Amino acid sequence: MGDQLLSRFIPKDGYLAQAQEWEQRAASIQVIDQTTYDAAATVLQGIAALIQEAEAHHNPIITAAHQTHKAALAARAKVTGPLAAALGVIKRKTSVWLDLQERARLAEEARLRAEAENARKAQEALDAQERERERLEAEEAQERALQAAEAAGASREAIQAMIDQAESGPDYPLHKPEPQTVEDLRKSILAGRVEAPPTYTKHAGAGLTYAYSVVVDDLGLLIDAANCVPEAYRKYIQPNLQLLNGEARTLKDGFQPPPGCRLVKTPTTRTSQGF
Repeated sequence: MGDQLLSRFIPKDGYLAQAQEWEQRAASIQVIDQTTYDAAATVLQGIAALIQEAEAHHNPIITAAHQTHKAALAARAKVTGPLAAALGVIKRKTSVWLDLQERARLAEEARLRAEAENARKAQEALDAQERERERLEAEEAQERALQAAEAAGASREAIQAMIDQAESGPDYPLHKPEPQTVEDLRKSILAGRVEAPPTYTKHAGAGLTYAYSVVVDDLGLLIDAANCVPEAYRKYIQPNLQLLNGEARTLKDGFQPPPGCRLVKTPTTRTSQGF
């Protein structure tokens, strides 16, 4: 099937065989003096003539195929164009509404997190007050114990021992949280991840996604950053080779390359037929 289709586009004069033959023969041609240069130039003209023959045969077929392709694309666009436009309108409206819902959810999430943080700080304050209350009660109990010991006629050494013990550290139980298990720790970590529920019911046919892109607001600032920290930012600076090469082709030897660039002249041979 492929060979039959290809045969429709191959002329009957056999120039395809000539083209394939010349591809191999070109490797043996040497240009080392005037005579070989003249011979090579003649060969170039002959090859260019074969190219012109091939283009004369194939171009009408290519043009017709291109027109058919364009007509098919236009016919498809008549159907898909209005549908794509409608799709875009509805998607934009849906995206705006969904983004508002997500912003509302994030705002509620921030409120809940602030509320949880305030509750945590309030609990810490209550715990601190409880520890201070227990400390004061322990000190009062210690003071009463010293007074009772003195009233009972305890020796100075015994009383000093009681004072030293009190100063070295309390022997009374301070208010402390119960030791946490691994499961308790896991629950406390999860509890810190406050997440607000969605404000809408997600439809299976359409959901919210975000497309990320970058806008360069200050090219000069980016260039300065690339010069200061090249290992981090130089990769974001790309030369405009299309503009540079276009100016080089137009101005030729008169082109003055900008700093960091140089003009390259690559020799090439052009046939009288334009190849």
